[in-house]
Amino acid sequence: MLNLLKHDTNSGNYEVIARLKSIAQRAMSRGGVYITIFLVCSELVLPPELEKMITIFDIPLPDPKEIEGIITDYTRSFQIPLSESTLNELTMSFKGLSDFEIRQILNLAYQ
Repeated sequence: MLNLLKHDTNSGNYEVIARLKSIAQRAMSRGGVYITIFLVCSELVLPPELEKMITIFDIPLPDPKEIEGIITDYTRSFQIPLSESTLNELTMSFKGLSDFEIRQILNLAYQ
């Protein structure tokens, strides 16, 4: 089962917090039950009610060489010609984006 919970930090809606807390408490009360929940966000907004129940994994953003590799792999897989100057420009433009965001932009641009 997959539940998608969307939380707008400006709305004051605490349904998501309550549901996450409920899931965590149910998992902790059952022996041998392990649950992994991934919260993906560009900036961390962690409600105090959940702090003790969460382990944070900070995945660093790709550096310029990694960004260049993502672009190069993408263009090669679709046989898209790319000049060195365009590669450098894209690499600079994608700085600060995650691997996922870079691939999404490339997919949108290629369509």
